[in-house]
Amino acid sequence: MSDPTQTPDKAPDHDDLLEGATVLAKGSFRLDRRRAFEKLSHHQLEDPHRYTLELVAAAVCAGATKITVVNDSDDFEIEWDGDHPTAEELEALLDWIFTRSDDRRARMLQHLSQGLFGAVGLDPRWVHLERPGVKLTLTDPLEPIQAPSPRTEGVRVHVRERFSWKVLREGLSRPFDAVYETKLLRRYAWCCPVPIVLNGKALPSAREAWPTPSDRPVRVQEGQRLWLEGPDESLAAPEALTGVALIRDGVVVGQAAVTRGPLRLRGAKLADALRLNASRSAPIEDEVYKRVVAELVTVAASLVEEHLAGREGADLPEPLRAAALDLIARGEGKNLLGLKLIRDLLDRWFSVEDVIKLGRVALVEAELSPASEIHWPQLPEEKKKDDGEEPMILALTRAALKAQSGVTMRRETALLKQHAQGRERRERLAREGEGLRFAARHLKAIPDVGVEGWVGVGPTRPARFKHPKLGLTIELRVDGLPVELVVEDDMPGPLVATVQAQGMRADATFEKVTRDEHTQRALRAARAAARTLLAEVVSNPNDPDRHALAEAWLTQITDRLAADTPRRQLRQRIPAEALTTLSFGTLDGGARTLGDIVDQAARESAEPVRFLRRGTTPPSVAPGVLLLEEGEVKALRHALRDRLEDATRALLEESEARRRRAAPKESPRLPKDAEAVTPITLASLRGEIGLSPTPQPARALVLHEGVNLAVVDLPDGPPCGLASVEWDGAQPNRAWSGLESVSAASAALATLLNPALRALVQQAAEGYVAQQAPDRRPPLPRYLFAALCHDRVARPALMALPLFRDAAGSLHSADDLRRWREAHRDARIPWVSLPVEPGVPLPDGLMVLDEDRVEALLACLGKASTLDVTERLSGRARRAAELLRPACGARAPGPRPAPQPRRGLWRRLGG
Repeated sequence: MSDPTQTPDKAPDHDDLLEGATVLAKGSFRLDRRRAFEKLSHHQLEDPHRYTLELVAAAVCAGATKITVVNDSDDFEIEWDGDHPTAEELEALLDWIFTRSDDRRARMLQHLSQGLFGAVGLDPRWVHLERPGVKLTLTDPLEPIQAPSPRTEGVRVHVRERFSWKVLREGLSRPFDAVYETKLLRRYAWCCPVPIVLNGKALPSAREAWPTPSDRPVRVQEGQRLWLEGPDESLAAPEALTGVALIRDGVVVGQAAVTRGPLRLRGAKLADALRLNASRSAPIEDEVYKRVVAELVTVAASLVEEHLAGREGADLPEPLRAAALDLIARGEGKNLLGLKLIRDLLDRWFSVEDVIKLGRVALVEAELSPASEIHWPQLPEEKKKDDGEEPMILALTRAALKAQSGVTMRRETALLKQHAQGRERRERLAREGEGLRFAARHLKAIPDVGVEGWVGVGPTRPARFKHPKLGLTIELRVDGLPVELVVEDDMPGPLVATVQAQGMRADATFEKVTRDEHTQRALRAARAAARTLLAEVVSNPNDPDRHALAEAWLTQITDRLAADTPRRQLRQRIPAEALTTLSFGTLDGGARTLGDIVDQAARESAEPVRFLRRGTTPPSVAPGVLLLEEGEVKALRHALRDRLEDATRALLEESEARRRRAAPKESPRLPKDAEAVTPITLASLRGEIGLSPTPQPARALVLHEGVNLAVVDLPDGPPCGLASVEWDGAQPNRAWSGLESVSAASAALATLLNPALRALVQQAAEGYVAQQAPDRRPPLPRYLFAALCHDRVARPALMALPLFRDAAGSLHSADDLRRWREAHRDARIPWVSLPVEPGVPLPDGLMVLDEDRVEALLACLGKASTLDVTERLSGRARRAAELLRPACGARAPGPRPAPQPRRGLWRRLGG
């Protein structure tokens, strides 16, 4: 196999890679052609379908005079006349991919091999290559299949794709859209120097038919056709081409963007020496590429100069003038320095040479033209020349002169814009024509020589004021027109002033006033007048704005106090004028100054400063209690902290106490249904004690000075104990609506009353026991039942009463049952609760008890000594009912079970 890379005309050009290199070692290696072919066929081209362009380039390099292409959804056939590869060259087809040579035949073989390997990468059904006498099937180029061919000249390549959805889609859309390979030819082969016949029709070539502008020079030379195009022009051009098309071997391989100002270079340039990247999709930006771009830059500069011939000043279109200035800025337009290309804002034209001679230039952007937008008298004095003339104002960008020397340039765009805005604002304010005097309350003139203005109280103010919550808002005026608002935070508010002084000046925008001595004098006068007005309003108790201003002033003062400021230092930290001017009304109609309040809070031994929120209906009049707004409360609390006390609740309680003490006095009396009522007189209390007919804890009604204070429980007192006493030792709360401490009062009264109540219960129990015969005694009172259950002191006397009845009708006392239980330690006293189901036989000795007696029995004997048989008797009654049912009832006839012997309780009771 021959190696084309060893021939002199095909030697690889790698000298640029070896420059400055050192040989470290020498050796040899072998190339695995199979693996190299698999890699190249799938990864060499960016788009495998670009094999069509490689084949067109191969035909151009072969010197073809005509290229014929037939393309449908699954076939691509291309043939051309001219040179064709030899058998040895086809045998080394893979090696030609790596060829680096300017030889035309070597490039033909390289394009041919790139195209064939790219087609194989699509995995087609076949790839046929025909040359004179031979037809090769190159589906596997490393093992081609040869066959004879009747062809006598040129080359023919036929690629047949496999059936796929892509092929089907392209076949169905052919009447409406071109096949993808056809689109590639139209997009990249429009500049091919060899005519292309595509599907029987000549492929349009823009090389000659591309329209060019008729009103400017066009550079047409061998291998290029170039012209300048404006930003808004859009001459017919191939798709996606925005600059100069770079053509290599008849195919567009990239484009170069060359612009000068708003103009861009358009056209096409042949550059067969360009080198492509590995994917064959773009040129490598090496020295060759840079030389090509440099040639385009030179052409662009020469076209601008040709277009400027005989024209300057106002005759120049703006894009062309900008392009010429761009050339000068880049240092390329040496022949343009004498042309009048630069315009100032007075529409005068100068050349770059004229500007250089000026030596001093004020530079602005062109957006400020025409000159009618600039009023020269508005320029400050320091911006003028020494001789009083205006500086040269040029309407161009700094880049246009940055390459020139000897020119001092200042950017005056911002200054001139500010003057234009200031003039517009001044005219607008003059049209509104609002004077110094404005709508506000307590309007007062500023008494200062050389200063005019007014000060007042807001918030009724002009809309231009920002309505600050606190502070003095001062409107500074120049020539009677409002310019700037200044907010003084060290003053309370809302206060507002408008002022102007002789000599005050505004800046260029007419939005700020210069801070000079004239402005400072006006501000001092406004502050002094505001303080005077503030003192007048705050000190007038009948002024409706007094509270709002006083609250704002107080809030401002207290907000500036540190959180840990000692109360003894408040007088030193608060302005002296505020201590004497700020005053607050009191509940009795008087007034207290802030100084008095601070002094009281500083004295630890004094009472806290009490206040009542304004709007609260005072229940009574108390001396020294302040009437404050909510904002004043917050401000004073911030300063005085725990020394400020809300007196609302205390005053309400004092009023309630006076009402209750003035009401008719009450005497200690028990309810009418109380029993065993007995008078009681002790050292600190007097009244009545008794027993309640219904069970309840021991309680006492407490009166003090004839005022009903509370009903308190008596801990550990006898049940059903009642007391109503006038207690001298009671401690009423502030409103005389209860006791100061209920728990302490309960404990003290229990100590005093419980012995008397227990003695009363004991006496009632003994009296009931000593009554006539048991069968004639009245029912046991409920309070004695309660004592039997819960009072261990009275229980022994009551346990002797015959209270418990058995099934035979006999009465037993708790003592009788206790003695029986002691004699029969293993037995338990059975009982049943009423009512008992009818028909249930009750054995003798069974206690039949109601609810009260059940509780009494359990309390006297304990639960372990008794036995509740209520449920057992109910179950026995149900079983007896079952036995008495007729034979035809639910139970089937048959032998009845034998009766079981009685056990347990029934055997002991004889049931």
